[in-house]
Amino acid sequence: MDGKGRISIPADFRRVLESGDADWSSDQPSRMVINYRDELAGGFEINTYDGQAENEALVAALPKGSLSRKMAQRDFITKTKDLSLDDTGRIVMPQFLRDRLGLAEGMTILALGLGETFQMWNPDTYEAVHGAALDDFIEEQGEDFNSEMLLEEGRKILEARMRRDARE
Repeated sequence: MDGKGRISIPADFRRVLESGDADWSSDQPSRMVINYRDELAGGFEINTYDGQAENEALVAALPKGSLSRKMAQRDFITKTKDLSLDDTGRIVMPQFLRDRLGLAEGMTILALGLGETFQMWNPDTYEAVHGAALDDFIEEQGEDFNSEMLLEEGRKILEARMRRDARE
């Protein structure tokens, strides 16, 4: 991040933003929605415009006046900030978000691709928040554990859903 709060967004993430914005065209800047809900303490989740529209539709489907809707509105609508990339693929991070993340001029920011979203973290904060939890999880799995087992778990869940959907 430079002294003006500009952060370069990796090219592969920019392609995700473009493909997830039904209104994007090559003569317009890519747009994104930064989510800074509390559970991301020390980090941000970046969503495409289409992804944010889907989140807002899911929030709207919750019962009006319910606590679940109020919390979802706070976390997925209120705690967001729309940003556009400049012609060099950078965003200008607002000061309040820089402060929230503990970012300083010259700092390298950790960018994590998560499929249809990505996250940005202060590397020290990410390690403090997630490092120990991930280490504990791996230790709990036993010495035969490897991460491919997680994909197998996901495959079983998807197969069970498909069987359930076929019955309905």
